[in-house]
Amino acid sequence: MNIVIGDYLDDLTLDTQLELNFHPEEFPVHWRRAALTADFAASWFGNVGDGVADAISYALNELVENAIKFGTAGRVAVIVGLAGDELVMRVSNRLPHKDVPALRALLEEMVSEDPWELIVKRVEANAADPESSRSGLGFLTLLTDYDARLGWRVAHDTETHACLHTLVRLKTNEG
Repeated sequence: MNIVIGDYLDDLTLDTQLELNFHPEEFPVHWRRAALTADFAASWFGNVGDGVADAISYALNELVENAIKFGTAGRVAVIVGLAGDELVMRVSNRLPHKDVPALRALLEEMVSEDPWELIVKRVEANAADPESSRSGLGFLTLLTDYDARLGWRVAHDTETHACLHTLVRLKTNEG
Protein backbone atom coordinates (compact mmCIF):
# COMPACT_ATOMS: atom_id res chain seq x y z
CA MET A 1 0.00 0.00 0.00
CA ASN A 2 1.30 3.41 -0.97
CA ILE A 3 -1.42 6.02 -1.27
CA VAL A 4 -0.61 9.66 -1.99
CA ILE A 5 -3.32 12.30 -1.62
CA GLY A 6 -3.02 16.01 -2.29
CA ASP A 7 0.23 17.93 -2.55
CA TYR A 8 2.57 15.48 -0.83
CA LEU A 9 6.34 15.52 -1.40
CA ASP A 10 8.60 12.74 -0.17
CA ASP A 11 11.92 14.35 -0.96
CA LEU A 12 12.13 17.59 0.96
CA THR A 13 15.42 19.30 1.53
CA LEU A 14 15.06 21.43 4.62
CA ASP A 15 17.43 24.34 5.23
CA THR A 16 16.88 24.08 8.99
CA GLN A 17 14.59 21.88 11.03
CA LEU A 18 13.28 20.88 14.43
CA GLU A 19 12.43 17.22 15.06
CA LEU A 20 10.43 15.77 17.94
CA ASN A 21 9.28 12.24 18.64
CA PHE A 22 6.49 11.26 21.01
CA HIS A 23 5.69 7.82 22.31
CA PRO A 24 2.09 8.13 23.52
CA GLU A 25 1.86 4.49 24.59
CA GLU A 26 4.89 4.78 26.87
CA PHE A 27 4.13 8.28 28.13
CA PRO A 28 0.41 8.91 27.70
CA VAL A 29 -0.31 12.42 26.52
CA HIS A 30 -3.81 13.72 26.09
CA TRP A 31 -4.33 15.06 22.58
CA ARG A 32 -5.60 18.36 23.98
CA ARG A 33 -2.05 19.16 25.12
CA ALA A 34 -0.76 19.32 21.54
CA ALA A 35 -0.79 23.12 21.75
CA LEU A 36 2.31 23.00 23.96
CA THR A 37 4.28 21.31 21.17
CA ALA A 38 2.89 23.69 18.57
CA ASP A 39 3.75 26.75 20.61
CA PHE A 40 7.28 25.45 21.25
CA ALA A 41 7.88 25.00 17.51
CA ALA A 42 6.30 28.39 16.82
CA SER A 43 8.73 30.07 19.19
CA TRP A 44 11.62 28.25 17.47
CA PHE A 45 10.68 29.64 14.03
CA GLY A 46 8.90 32.81 15.15
CA ASN A 47 11.44 35.19 13.63
CA VAL A 48 11.02 33.81 10.09
CA GLY A 49 8.30 36.26 9.03
CA ASP A 50 5.11 38.04 9.96
CA GLY A 51 2.40 35.66 11.10
CA VAL A 52 4.60 32.56 10.85
CA ALA A 53 4.48 31.82 14.58
CA ASP A 54 0.67 31.98 14.58
CA ALA A 55 0.48 29.77 11.50
CA ILE A 56 2.79 27.18 13.06
CA SER A 57 0.81 27.24 16.30
CA TYR A 58 -2.45 26.56 14.51
CA ALA A 59 -1.22 24.10 11.89
CA LEU A 60 1.05 22.02 14.09
CA ASN A 61 -1.55 21.91 16.86
CA GLU A 62 -3.99 20.38 14.35
CA LEU A 63 -1.45 17.86 13.08
CA VAL A 64 -0.25 16.71 16.49
CA GLU A 65 -3.77 16.60 17.94
CA ASN A 66 -4.93 14.37 15.09
CA ALA A 67 -1.87 12.12 15.32
CA ILE A 68 -2.30 11.55 19.05
CA LYS A 69 -6.10 11.39 18.97
CA PHE A 70 -6.46 8.98 16.02
CA GLY A 71 -3.07 7.27 15.90
CA THR A 72 -2.27 3.95 17.54
CA ALA A 73 0.61 1.63 18.29
CA GLY A 74 3.75 3.66 17.98
CA ARG A 75 5.50 6.96 17.95
CA VAL A 76 4.37 10.28 16.60
CA ALA A 77 7.18 11.97 14.65
CA VAL A 78 7.12 15.73 14.13
CA ILE A 79 9.36 17.68 11.76
CA VAL A 80 9.12 21.44 11.30
CA GLY A 81 11.52 23.16 8.96
CA LEU A 82 12.24 25.64 6.23
CA ALA A 83 12.59 24.77 2.56
CA GLY A 84 13.36 27.97 0.69
CA ASP A 85 10.43 30.33 1.21
CA GLU A 86 8.18 27.61 2.62
CA LEU A 87 7.57 26.48 6.15
CA VAL A 88 7.14 22.70 6.15
CA MET A 89 5.48 20.60 8.85
CA ARG A 90 5.28 16.83 8.65
CA VAL A 91 3.72 14.62 11.30
CA SER A 92 3.82 10.85 11.03
CA ASN A 93 1.83 8.32 13.02
CA ARG A 94 0.41 4.82 12.76
CA LEU A 95 -3.22 3.85 12.32
CA PRO A 96 -5.04 0.54 11.88
CA HIS A 97 -5.47 -0.66 8.30
CA LYS A 98 -9.24 -0.78 8.90
CA ASP A 99 -9.28 3.03 9.31
CA VAL A 100 -7.56 3.74 5.99
CA PRO A 101 -10.61 3.59 3.63
CA ALA A 102 -12.65 6.14 5.63
CA LEU A 103 -9.64 8.41 6.06
CA ARG A 104 -8.82 8.18 2.37
CA ALA A 105 -12.38 9.15 1.40
CA LEU A 106 -12.30 12.14 3.79
CA LEU A 107 -8.95 13.40 2.52
CA GLU A 108 -9.74 12.88 -1.17
CA GLU A 109 -12.97 14.85 -0.74
CA MET A 110 -11.02 17.61 0.98
CA VAL A 111 -8.55 18.04 -1.90
CA SER A 112 -11.10 17.69 -4.69
CA GLU A 113 -13.94 19.94 -3.50
CA ASP A 114 -14.23 23.61 -2.66
CA PRO A 115 -12.99 24.01 0.94
CA TRP A 116 -15.43 26.84 1.69
CA GLU A 117 -18.41 24.68 0.70
CA LEU A 118 -17.02 21.75 2.69
CA ILE A 119 -16.68 23.90 5.80
CA VAL A 120 -20.38 24.72 5.63
CA LYS A 121 -21.28 21.04 5.08
CA ARG A 122 -19.08 19.89 7.96
CA VAL A 123 -20.34 22.52 10.40
CA GLU A 124 -23.91 21.50 9.58
CA ALA A 125 -23.02 17.80 9.96
CA ASN A 126 -21.32 18.48 13.31
CA ALA A 127 -24.39 20.37 14.52
CA ALA A 128 -26.56 17.38 13.60
CA ASP A 129 -24.14 14.92 15.25
CA PRO A 130 -22.16 16.58 18.08
CA GLU A 131 -20.34 13.29 18.79
CA SER A 132 -18.70 13.31 15.34
CA SER A 133 -14.94 13.67 15.59
CA ARG A 134 -13.69 13.28 12.00
CA SER A 135 -14.92 16.43 10.33
CA GLY A 136 -11.65 17.71 8.87
CA LEU A 137 -12.47 21.28 9.92
CA GLY A 138 -8.90 21.89 11.05
CA PHE A 139 -7.49 20.93 7.66
CA LEU A 140 -10.18 22.93 5.88
CA THR A 141 -9.26 25.98 7.97
CA LEU A 142 -5.63 25.53 6.92
CA LEU A 143 -6.73 25.59 3.28
CA THR A 144 -9.03 28.59 3.59
CA ASP A 145 -7.36 30.80 6.20
CA TYR A 146 -3.67 29.98 5.72
CA ASP A 147 -3.54 29.09 2.01
CA ALA A 148 -1.77 25.88 3.01
CA ARG A 149 -0.68 23.13 0.66
CA LEU A 150 -1.71 19.80 2.19
CA GLY A 151 -0.64 16.30 1.34
CA TRP A 152 -0.76 12.82 2.80
CA ARG A 153 0.98 9.55 2.22
CA VAL A 154 -0.36 6.31 3.66
CA ALA A 155 2.08 3.41 3.52
CA HIS A 156 2.05 -0.18 4.71
CA ASP A 157 3.79 -0.49 8.09
CA THR A 158 2.90 -3.83 9.68
CA GLU A 159 0.31 -6.57 9.15
CA THR A 160 -2.23 -4.54 11.11
CA HIS A 161 -1.10 -0.93 10.78
CA ALA A 162 -0.32 1.71 8.19
CA CYS A 163 1.88 4.77 8.58
CA LEU A 164 0.23 8.12 7.86
CA HIS A 165 2.46 11.05 6.92
CA THR A 166 0.70 14.42 6.89
CA LEU A 167 2.46 17.35 5.22
CA VAL A 168 1.57 21.03 5.48
CA ARG A 169 3.45 23.67 3.51
CA LEU A 170 3.00 27.41 4.08
CA LYS A 171 4.63 30.37 2.36
CA THR A 172 6.76 32.44 4.73
CA ASN A 173 6.45 35.60 2.59
CA GLU A 174 10.20 35.95 2.90
CA GLY A 175 10.95 34.56 -0.56
